[in-house]
Amino acid sequence: MKTNVRYYNFFSRFLFPKSYLAKFLLLAVIGMHGPMTIAMTWMHRSNYGAPGIPGGGMPPGPPPPAGVHPGPPPPMGTDFGPLWFIVFGAVFLFFALYALLQPISACSQSLRDYMEHGILPKLPTNGKDEAGLLMSDLQKTIVRLDTLLKEQEHRATRDALTGLANRSWSDARLKDDLPRAQATRVPACLAMIDLDHFKEINDRYGHEAGDQVLQQVGRILNEELRAGDWAARWGGDEFVVMLWNCDSAAAAQVLERIRARVRSAVWAFAAGVRPNLSASIGYCEYNTMDSAEQLFVKSDSALYASKLEGRDCVKAYNPRLQLISEKLRIA
Repeated sequence: MKTNVRYYNFFSRFLFPKSYLAKFLLLAVIGMHGPMTIAMTWMHRSNYGAPGIPGGGMPPGPPPPAGVHPGPPPPMGTDFGPLWFIVFGAVFLFFALYALLQPISACSQSLRDYMEHGILPKLPTNGKDEAGLLMSDLQKTIVRLDTLLKEQEHRATRDALTGLANRSWSDARLKDDLPRAQATRVPACLAMIDLDHFKEINDRYGHEAGDQVLQQVGRILNEELRAGDWAARWGGDEFVVMLWNCDSAAAAQVLERIRARVRSAVWAFAAGVRPNLSASIGYCEYNTMDSAEQLFVKSDSALYASKLEGRDCVKAYNPRLQLISEKLRIA
């Protein structure tokens, strides 16, 4: 948000560019003493002006005795000249103080805008006096603080290994997304992805190889998802994907592409060898009656059904399959 300090800039250009205090003192002297001096001069000339001028000066003829005034002063109220000079001085002083206080007001407004609305200020950074330096320092401080806060927020909501969102972010985002999907009636699907035989990769090639797999899967998800979709690392070798404006049939196509890319990926740690790595995927289309927890349970049930089918496949949620998978888990 750009702040208005043009009157302060005008005075700073011509009056003591490097001293805020000097500006105050000079403008106070001009605004207070200047009009008073002019008013006193006016009154003096009116009462003791040039000889022969009616209403002022000494009348023609012999001078009056010592201690005797040449004549009464003009009646009060017959000359408003001095009053206008004083009024003009007061107006000038008010305007000058307003201009000099603009940087303080701008700094205060910038802080409120940033704290309440997150709006970055656009304070000038070329000032040389105390007020100019205050605006410059405040501008740099807020920009630096905003950068640090965004970096901290990014670290708190992102998975450091894959660069995807983390579980806490996805939980909060899903709770915000579902009411929007319900209000707009836009179809949406939630998918759970689990890497098959991932433990074998760690055991055979080491944990660095496992990290490479997770990073590559993160890149595949970013490349395959469409605008508005998002993906998060759920934990370990599990990922969650939200597909917007996507019914069950369209979701199956997107998720099948992801599965195929994971299956056909080439891994640098296993040159000449194709590791036994694939992805099992289960998904569920959002029903407006479902809560976030219920949607996760249904997607996880579809994922488990994918595992039962022999892994390396995409399965949509089916209530009958959910009952079967729950019985098998209990058994």
